[in-house]
Amino acid sequence: KAEFWNATFVESADFANSKFQGEAHFAFAEFNKRAVFEGTAFCEQFAFSNARFKGLASFVGASFPPSPQGARAFKGARFQGLADFTQVELSSLAAFDGARFEGGVLLEDDAFDAYAHFKQALRETRNAVAKTEKEETDKAYAALEGGCRVLKQEMEKIADWARANRYFRYELIARRHRPSLGKVENIFSYAYGFFSDFGTAIGKPIFYLAASIPVFAAVLYWLTAADIAFQLAWPIDHRLWDAVTVSMQNITQPFSIWAGRYLTHAPAWLQTVAGEQPLLWLGLRLGATLHTIFAIAMLFLTGVALRRKFRIT
Repeated sequence: KAEFWNATFVESADFANSKFQGEAHFAFAEFNKRAVFEGTAFCEQFAFSNARFKGLASFVGASFPPSPQGARAFKGARFQGLADFTQVELSSLAAFDGARFEGGVLLEDDAFDAYAHFKQALRETRNAVAKTEKEETDKAYAALEGGCRVLKQEMEKIADWARANRYFRYELIARRHRPSLGKVENIFSYAYGFFSDFGTAIGKPIFYLAASIPVFAAVLYWLTAADIAFQLAWPIDHRLWDAVTVSMQNITQPFSIWAGRYLTHAPAWLQTVAGEQPLLWLGLRLGATLHTIFAIAMLFLTGVALRRKFRIT
């Protein structure tokens, strides 16, 4: 075990290519000049909590233990100079929870590798907390969530919006693994991710909005065709087109199906359904209402994605 609690390094501290096979503690340590941990291997739990780096802190090529073993390792640490974490496998994202980067941070994380490392962090966290209490599980995922949030905020400082959005996405994915998260919030989190990639995809909500038009039209036609097919003289394809028109009106004229004069301009077969099958008509109106709400949600998510992409205020 290496103990450097409250240590003050007046000159440059050089631990390059060192290997800490046991625990390594640098809590409350002060590095007045350069702190070099290039190629350093931290094999067990390590801690730089509340440490102060006044100069360059170089962790280039360093290796950290699997997540969540190094969770919150830099909690409260102040990096007043540049913090260099290039060539570091960022599967230990939880280590950055609570860190403060005042002089900037360098990362080396292209989109593909970053997601692979994040999935590895999730997997390691899941394996580590498999037999623990819910409280410990929640803390582990909270640390991963917090680490992603710290990096997201650092990317926002330098206007690196692509990586800021990436870490924002990872933050929300980590959050929904927390046992303390309510079921309703969890459902919304999954829906937010599925329909818009957590507000980062512009095309996905537009696609689902467009797809909802033929889907609602098909359901409307299927529910009504069997009962009225022999009552009307119009060909079936005319009624199908009418169903598409009704579906589009759910978007262009929200909640208009509840208007008193709606049936005045509605297709004759829909008037027949309203007059002869009130329960089916009520179900269709409720379905149209849900379709309208879904359309509004998709338009809202599109707006959120546009705002995040172009930073509209």
